[in-house]
Amino acid sequence: MTRLGFIITLLGFICFACNSSHQQEQKQEQEEHSKGALFIIGGGSRPAELVERMINESGLREGGYAVVLPMSSSLPDSAIIWSSEQ
Repeated sequence: MTRLGFIITLLGFICFACNSSHQQEQKQEQEEHSKGALFIIGGGSRPAELVERMINESGLREGGYAVVLPMSSSLPDSAIIWSSEQ
């Protein structure tokens, strides 16, 4: 192997090693910031246990929040009214 080939190969390994550690840092950072839960619920009534779990996981009692996306209803505001009644 020529000297130039050796240097190019060495630089390739160094670049790969640096990029690999950078990706690990990004993954750790992303895991630290990933919080929350997603509840996908069909139409109809919701069991009390499910509503309680959503409240606990969202932290509503401690100032947290929840978002309701009424996408499948023909009357979008009815989903909001139904959710707030529960």
